Amino acid sequence: MSDQLTAIAQASHDPDADPFEVLARLEHFAAEHPGLDPDTNGNIRRRLGHRMLGTAELAAHLGISRELTSQWFRRAKLPEPDQRLAMGPVWRVETILAWERARRAATH
Repeated sequence: MSDQLTAIAQASHDPDADPFEVLARLEHFAAEHPGLDPDTNGNIRRRLGHRMLGTAELAAHLGISRELTSQWFRRAKLPEPDQRLAMGPVWRVETILAWERARRAATH
């Protein structure tokens, strides 16, 4: 069990790791071990939640093209970006996760 947690914690420090995949592993671990919160102080979720995504990273996460992501942004089908840079809008992972939860809740 601790090997799994160690791997998750190490991945949360890896700038090349997909933050959504690491968070999914964390949630999967928590589901397999009811009553045990593997991130009791919230460090892993906080570290990954603050990572920033541009339209390319968001498109990859959503499984759509960058062009469609840009269209969704222009049509206000995405959440308000956390920042706007010269390269375009950027969102925190936590912003996208909250948006996805709200979308799922609205459809159920």
